[in-house]
Amino acid sequence: QYRVVPLKDAFGTGTEWNKFEPTIQGKTLTATVRIPAGGWNRLEIRALLGEKSVATATVEPIGVGEVLVIAGQSYADGANDELMKVEDMQGRVSAFDRVKNSWQVAHDPQPNIATGGTIWPPLGDLLLPIVQVPVGFVNVAVGGTASRQWLPGESLYQNLARAGTTTGRFRAVLWQQGESDVIEGISTDKYVSNLTTIREALAKEWKFSPPWLLAKSTLHPTVYNKPEGEGQIRAAIDLLVKQPGFRPGPDTDILAGENRGGPKTRRHFTGLGQRRAALLWFAAVWQELQRKDAA
Repeated sequence: QYRVVPLKDAFGTGTEWNKFEPTIQGKTLTATVRIPAGGWNRLEIRALLGEKSVATATVEPIGVGEVLVIAGQSYADGANDELMKVEDMQGRVSAFDRVKNSWQVAHDPQPNIATGGTIWPPLGDLLLPIVQVPVGFVNVAVGGTASRQWLPGESLYQNLARAGTTTGRFRAVLWQQGESDVIEGISTDKYVSNLTTIREALAKEWKFSPPWLLAKSTLHPTVYNKPEGEGQIRAAIDLLVKQPGFRPGPDTDILAGENRGGPKTRRHFTGLGQRRAALLWFAAVWQELQRKDAA
């Protein structure tokens, strides 16, 4: 039998004792059960002989919540000025370590990416009290990468494919990328083709088609000033979000001035810019969660 017991200040409800049918191979017991969304909780398991408990086990904390996969380049990576911390005292905003195959509280620096600050801890803190379930991030972003480097056959594509397969079902891909394509002068049509190819190939590998939320992320004011190139990528995103499988993400290009670091910084978002970018991402994710077809 199993039951789920809410820990202090948990979201959601637990369960009473319920039977489950395990598969036993050698000394390994495996089973899958459905439990209510929420957390943090404690999972308790017991084996009965008649009415007598002969073995018990527990694990905590566990949660059932929203999982978001992140891909793109430096603004999604750990390239920003301030190391952010999850403010939730229960640590219910988590990041997946793909090397250790384990979850951890999503404080910066995040696992498996660059060691600077990100926009994801404040996004998780914004989502948490609204969605009232734990929030998990799986980040495979790599700074300085162009869309062509995420195409099938490339190592970045393989990283993203493995991340999605390991995670299982998740809510959406958060895509924040475009600066390198501006530098390379990629046309609108080519960017549309690249992202369509990437998404369609991954949907086949994952065996489901999560939506891709596309940020408009073309501005890098301390590195270049290319309005025409920026416009080409922004136009590509406008076209993509009209296609099935893509949705509008935030327009983080509106965050200029004090939101961007200067030459003596990491030259990406300042702490203020990170928090404002998180707020823009919150609006986009929340809009996705309000869709009638959102499970």
